[in-house]
Amino acid sequence: MPKADPPLADLPRTFRMIGKKPCDTRSHATEKWRVEGLNPFVVGNWKMNLGLEEAFNLVLDLRDGLEGVNGVEVGICPPFVWLPGTCSILKGTKIIVGAQNMHWEKKGAFTGEVSGPMLKDVGCTHVLLGHSERRHLFGETDSMINKKLKTAL
Repeated sequence: MPKADPPLADLPRTFRMIGKKPCDTRSHATEKWRVEGLNPFVVGNWKMNLGLEEAFNLVLDLRDGLEGVNGVEVGICPPFVWLPGTCSILKGTKIIVGAQNMHWEKKGAFTGEVSGPMLKDVGCTHVLLGHSERRHLFGETDSMINKKLKTAL
């Protein structure tokens, strides 16, 4: 397999592998971003995986492994329960911490939901919205995602 162009070749294995198959990080989009002066944005969504020890070991490994890597923006979206600790560990680094979802209301009686202000309070700067799993498994519609997007912006 051809070798990826730096700086993407310097990313830890976690970010170069998808389902145990190597990714070709030299995509047309990546090349276009470089030409236009933009950096690729690589985000790892943990979904509902990893226990406490595994989660924070991964955060520490990413923090240490990505130190000095330039030319790419990196973000992680751990489960909600790991957000405060993740944000604390990564404070002062270039690694972006995002949430996997949020509600469109800022507060209220929405059991199990998390609001944008809550996410901001723990240090999140990004959020995943409109994920296909949320649409298929939880019935999220374009209208719901539009409300979330307007709130997030």
